[in-house]
Amino acid sequence: MALFTDSDHVTAQDLAAVDAEVSAVAAAQRLTLDGPAGILRQNWEECAHMLSRAITRSSSGNGVDAVLGFHLNLNSNTQIHQITLAPQYANSASPWQRWLIYEAMRRVYRSATQRNTGNTDRFLSKFEQYGEDADSAWRRATSFGLPIVNAPLSAPGAIHDLSAGVWSEANLSAIAQSATADRVLFVAITWLDSTKTTNNESAPSEPVSIALTATQGVRISTAGVVAPGTTTHPNARAGMPYRTAKATHWNVYAGESKTD
Repeated sequence: MALFTDSDHVTAQDLAAVDAEVSAVAAAQRLTLDGPAGILRQNWEECAHMLSRAITRSSSGNGVDAVLGFHLNLNSNTQIHQITLAPQYANSASPWQRWLIYEAMRRVYRSATQRNTGNTDRFLSKFEQYGEDADSAWRRATSFGLPIVNAPLSAPGAIHDLSAGVWSEANLSAIAQSATADRVLFVAITWLDSTKTTNNESAPSEPVSIALTATQGVRISTAGVVAPGTTTHPNARAGMPYRTAKATHWNVYAGESKTD
């Protein structure tokens, strides 16, 4: 189940699905969308701060986000990594992911406006429009309440979890093994809590790839990633333990494309 801290949750493809012009605008205005210094990472950080403030205000009973408190009786111990962005329906985004997407669109056109390299009025108009869309998406999402997982499992290598470790191509190595042809294999793993029978698997890691010949197979290592619940988390505090399930096993998913 995808947790808020697993990834940035918005991709350039998500933005293009809303506004087909956004990739061309980013290229023309020299805007970086992806990666540690990109707008999508900044978007996650700012939205995380917004959610943290909303939780605090709702739990205290004196904020402007009373809808969240009404739906879930939130308390100050509710933690960001407990929020799930798993969609309710197939081939759809959850209301909270939709909010993230429109907030990202707002920030893309804010940056484009600040660049001031032609089309400033049009960029400003889009910045204002997507700002209204983001505010509307926030109100819509809060009306559904905040979906919380009581015993969350972070994805292997979760980007925004301080204790998740790193999952990368370095976790894959070729070994001698007969196959039918040369191929590129994409591999992702998940954590599993075998003490439970439902909602007991994390979201997958990012798929990483390895090129193999017809005489090679793949060896998969979990070195560098940290299984949830097996170490003391850096965010654990006296009187406020870090809420997590404990991973007992891990599953492997592999195919010759990222969507196999």
